[in-house]
Amino acid sequence: MSKQAFPWVLRADLVHRQIVSGESYLWVIKDPLARELVYFNDDEYRVLQLADGTRSLSQIVSECNRKFSPRFVAAESIVQFYASVRAKNLLDAKGIALANPCPPQPSYRWYCNPLAIRFPGFSPEPVLNLLAPVARRLLTLSAGLVAALLVIAAAALVIVHWSRLVKELATVTTDVTTTGVTALVIVLAFTKLVHELAHANVCRWFGGEVREMGVMVLLGIPCLYCDVSDAWLFRHRYERILVSAAGVIAELVLASLATFIWLSTSASSMHSLALIVMVVCSVSTVLVNANPLLRYDGYYVLSDLVGIPNLAQRSTEVVAMSFRRILWGLPKLDHGFTTVSPTRTALLASYSVASYLYRVAVLAMIGLVAYRFAEHHHLASLASLVLIALAVMVVTRLLRMILTPPDRSVRRASLTPRRPAVVSIVAVIVVLISCLIPLPRRVVAPLTLQPADAAFVFVPKGGTLVESISSGEDVRTGDTLARIVDPTVERELLGLHYEQELLETRLVSLQNSRQVSADSTRLIASVEKLLEDAQTRLRLIQIDADRQTIRSPRNGRVFAPPVLPKTTITIASFHDRDPVSWSGTPLDAANLGARLDAGTLLCVVGDAAKREAIFIVRQQDIDLVRQCQQVTILWPALPSGSLSGEVIEVASSASTSAPDELVAKVGQPPFYQVRVRLNDSKTSLPSRLTGNASIRVEPASILARTARLIGDAF
Repeated sequence: MSKQAFPWVLRADLVHRQIVSGESYLWVIKDPLARELVYFNDDEYRVLQLADGTRSLSQIVSECNRKFSPRFVAAESIVQFYASVRAKNLLDAKGIALANPCPPQPSYRWYCNPLAIRFPGFSPEPVLNLLAPVARRLLTLSAGLVAALLVIAAAALVIVHWSRLVKELATVTTDVTTTGVTALVIVLAFTKLVHELAHANVCRWFGGEVREMGVMVLLGIPCLYCDVSDAWLFRHRYERILVSAAGVIAELVLASLATFIWLSTSASSMHSLALIVMVVCSVSTVLVNANPLLRYDGYYVLSDLVGIPNLAQRSTEVVAMSFRRILWGLPKLDHGFTTVSPTRTALLASYSVASYLYRVAVLAMIGLVAYRFAEHHHLASLASLVLIALAVMVVTRLLRMILTPPDRSVRRASLTPRRPAVVSIVAVIVVLISCLIPLPRRVVAPLTLQPADAAFVFVPKGGTLVESISSGEDVRTGDTLARIVDPTVERELLGLHYEQELLETRLVSLQNSRQVSADSTRLIASVEKLLEDAQTRLRLIQIDADRQTIRSPRNGRVFAPPVLPKTTITIASFHDRDPVSWSGTPLDAANLGARLDAGTLLCVVGDAAKREAIFIVRQQDIDLVRQCQQVTILWPALPSGSLSGEVIEVASSASTSAPDELVAKVGQPPFYQVRVRLNDSKTSLPSRLTGNASIRVEPASILARTARLIGDAF
């Protein structure tokens, strides 16, 4: 082995710090240029220190075998270890020029994490100096105890008032408005501002430096971020965990304060805003920030608790290396000075798979929401291209780690040249078979409830409402529901009655005088003809007038039609007086005297207790819906939490109109109506209750779904 000095030397500008991690110690090396941290255990750090420019490779190997005896350290292991350290830009070349020098790595690549796109920031020192007096009062033991009691009390109140909370949440989620979305965005941005400032202030409290603060797009919402990586230089684990958990704690305190405001206020803007803060600062914190499967606060807390820095990177490397061994025949890497137990390797692999699947699920959910939004605005093709590009980017990044060929010197000598091709073909076949396996599929659609076997009663001919039944009354077939009068028809009836009376009087007079006057006999026939014509016209007009007495088509209960919010109709009143404005429903007593146009929905007559659902299904999905398919309807307000049903009728033609209460949810026509019979429920549900449900349609493979999605978009 050559006596020449080893050409790689540990950089002199690196910051070294020993920290407590789990039950052992770790060395943290910070690159001040790239602002990145690299972790080594004691044995790795001792080997790293040997690269001082004075020792040759053989001397380094001999020194390692002396230090780690009786373990044997091979020269190849030393070279591989230093190569991995060199890839992290911690070594400089000394004396010779390397054939493939490692270029500086960019500090951030936005496409590595599409869930959080981060932009370059600014120094937060002026802001933190301004907040320092407040932070000194809040970051004390007494303030921490008060915050803990506040969170516990708020959690207890939420449990006590759980049914009320669920009911109000159901109302908020079904009544989505532009104002509500704007409020949600503002609340989310504010809470993330508090979240990041909490990280920064706690980091400074323990003596760390916050180098950068800026704007990032988190799940599509602009918010702040701050660089508190200096916290990983803290020696004690509890300090690092408190810095990582500070944002979550701050949001939980905000949620607790909002809980007290929500309970102490009635229906108002403040009440609704407090409810939004409660949900955003609790649900989003648990699902996103405190979730260890995403690289946010919960991830860093877990990483510190288990004593594995760079948990995501190391777990990904374990899985990637397993696939690379299979594909390229790589030997199992064993430096001789560091070992990883099979149990820890299995835990790392499990975490990597779970984290990857969860991130894919989150991305898929966000992509689906974005696609539905784009489809509503006729931008489905553009959204599909963006989603396909993101999917290709994610898959390409994964494949690049596995398919990048290793150096020939690292491969096994017994590896055949055909092995990578054979393994790749087998992997492609397995993936294709997986993509062809039919998987359960559902169609999600908005719905509204209506009485079972409902009969919709419309106004047959326009006129003035002079009589109507009240909503909620039980009727039988033929009972009068309303009476509508058309002033024109009434005038014609009066005129014809008057004309008939005149002709009848004239006819009687002629019949009495025909013995006296010969002309009377001749005129009688003419008057009888006129009278017959008048009676015929009177019968026809009377039939038309009788149609305006609206009667019940079946036995059942009367339900008022839906009320369109903020809708006022101007009509002409009886006897053509000045126009009268009315709103609400035609069955309201205040609307007597209003004119109803032909085709106006007067009421619905149906079963008093049983309900059925009307789904509004998109044109792209209607070919999947069949009779007898099972339906699941989720309603948290119900004791059971859900209802089940069965499709009983699918519209054969598209519709351009939807039930009034679903107009804001169905988007652009055309769409199809689907009737669903609900299974027996002990809970009496109100008519016109809206929500979302899923229809269990025929299973389909991933390949078929992808082809269908692309076909629908283009």
